[in-house]
Amino acid sequence: MISVILQTAVEWQYIPANPAERVKAPKANNQEAEYLDDKQAIRLLELLEGQPIYYKTAIQVLLFTGMRRGELLGLEWTDIDFDNQTITIQRSLQYLPEVGVFKDETKTKSSHRVIKVPSSALVSLRQYRTWQRMTFLKNGLPWNESCQVFVTQNGTPMHPDTLTSWFGGFIKTTDLPQIHIHSLRHTNATLQIANGVSVTTVAGNLGHSNANTTTKVYAYAIQSAAAASAEMMDNLLNPIKKQA
Repeated sequence: MISVILQTAVEWQYIPANPAERVKAPKANNQEAEYLDDKQAIRLLELLEGQPIYYKTAIQVLLFTGMRRGELLGLEWTDIDFDNQTITIQRSLQYLPEVGVFKDETKTKSSHRVIKVPSSALVSLRQYRTWQRMTFLKNGLPWNESCQVFVTQNGTPMHPDTLTSWFGGFIKTTDLPQIHIHSLRHTNATLQIANGVSVTTVAGNLGHSNANTTTKVYAYAIQSAAAASAEMMDNLLNPIKKQA
């Protein structure tokens, strides 16, 4: 930010040069993202059974799609195409103390996207939609396809921190690693890469502006996938190992 301000001062001819250009940025510490492996992810889905349907469905969709929390809470039923098994992500629900809960544009242009959704997530969404309709009817609230998907029982937008807080409390009661809600996004990406999905496809699903971002964040998963690929080729083409 300082560099941008100084560069603007240069362009406006207040100063002859930008001193920030001579400063070396510190090296970033690339920490491995927290995620669940495939067995742990299956265990999570098992543990979600019996939980409140609105929380259960929200966590399932996050895990199956890898979308951001704000993108999930910004969904409207018209964004979900059950016939073609897609979800259009075109807005995000955010919170600021001085504003409250509000709808906003997606994080970047690339975040505005259409993603293919696994049938398991769609089944959960159908069941949840039926429950929501019945609940709205019981409470005398209007319901239509433009309604937000994840709301409170009185129809108001769900506070983003409410979902995060519930998940944090829930995960503490389980035998799973103490992950946070954004770890579901990391889990989705890691499992895709580990099972041979191209980094370009994963980047598109996550809404990254380019595959370089995906490569940096999930370098550990890419390395593991590359090692598995090398072993597969060795087993496939090595006649001695075949005979053994």
